[in-house]
Amino acid sequence: MKKYYESLDVGKFIAALMVISIHTDPVGMFKGTMIFDAWKVITDLAVPFFFLCTGFFVGRSIDKTGISSIWKRAVSFAKIYTIWTAVYLPLTVYSYIIHKNGIANDLFCFFRGFLVWGNHDWSWQLWYLLCAVYSLIFIFILKRLNVNYKVIWGIVIALYIIGSILTYMVEGGMTYFPKAKVIAILIKKTIGSGRMLTGPLCLWIGINANKIKKIQRGYLLGIIIIGIVASVITNSFCATIMSPIVVTAIFFSLIDLPVVNGMQKMCFRTASSYIYYIHMYFVFLTNYVMKLPGAPRFALTTLLTVAVTYAFIGVKNIIGDNR
Repeated sequence: MKKYYESLDVGKFIAALMVISIHTDPVGMFKGTMIFDAWKVITDLAVPFFFLCTGFFVGRSIDKTGISSIWKRAVSFAKIYTIWTAVYLPLTVYSYIIHKNGIANDLFCFFRGFLVWGNHDWSWQLWYLLCAVYSLIFIFILKRLNVNYKVIWGIVIALYIIGSILTYMVEGGMTYFPKAKVIAILIKKTIGSGRMLTGPLCLWIGINANKIKKIQRGYLLGIIIIGIVASVITNSFCATIMSPIVVTAIFFSLIDLPVVNGMQKMCFRTASSYIYYIHMYFVFLTNYVMKLPGAPRFALTTLLTVAVTYAFIGVKNIIGDNR
C-alpha cells in the first residue's frame, strides 16, 4: 500500500507560508530585538525543509528504480524551473525596464540569474529549483562513480560549510575586514552567494533518511528547542551551521506523526508547491503596487496566494473528473 506521509505534507504547507513571511517581513517592526531574531531563525528553516523532503522522496524512488531516478528528478526540476522562470518573465522584464541599465547588461543579468543565481527580481524563491537541479546532478555523479558513502557525507558537509561562509560574507558578516569585503563584492557580482552549495547536504540527508537511526520524539523536540534558542542568542552564521541539525530533527519528528483522517483531501503537498511558486506575484502586488506595511502585506499576500492556489486545484480536479 502506498504511504502518503500527510504529516510531511502539512509541514511543507507551513514551510510555504513561512517563505511568504520571509518575503513580506511581517515582524519588521521588531528588527533588532529577540522577536525578530527568533522569527528569522525559524523561517530560515523553511527552504532546507523543502530540500530534505525532496531528498526523502527521491530516496524512496532510488529504493524502487535505482539511481536513474535521481537524474529523472533533476530533469523534472529543470523543466519546472524553466516554466516558472517564464511565468515570472513579465516581472523580470519590468525590473530591467525601470532600472535602465542597457540591453547588454540586462541580457548578462538574465543569463546569470537563470544559470547561476536561480532567480531574478521578484522571483527569488526559484533558486530552490535550480539548486535542486544542480544538487541532484552532483549526487547522481557521485553515486554513478561509486564514491564511498562516508566520503559523500564528507563532501556535502564541506560544501555546506563553504557555502555558508560565502553567504555570510556577502550578507555583511565579514565586511569589516577590507580583504574580505573585496571577496564579498566579487562573490556577489558573480555567483551571488554560497547558497547553491548548501543544497546537497539537506538533499543527501533526505535521501538517506531511512538509513538514519530514529530518535525518540522527546529528544527531537529537545534538539529543536536547543538549536533554535542557541541560534537566536549567537549569530546568523551559527544559525546557518545549525540549520541542518534542527531541520532534520523537525523532519523526523513529523515523518510518522499521526494526522487527522481525510487530511489527504486537503491537498497540502500540491498546495504547498503552488503557494511556494506563485506567491511572489502577490508580494509584488502588495509591496510594490499597494505599498502595504509588513503585517498587512503578509496577511493579504497569504490570503490571495492560498485562495488562488485552492481555486486552481479545484478547477484542475473538476477538469480531471470530466475527462
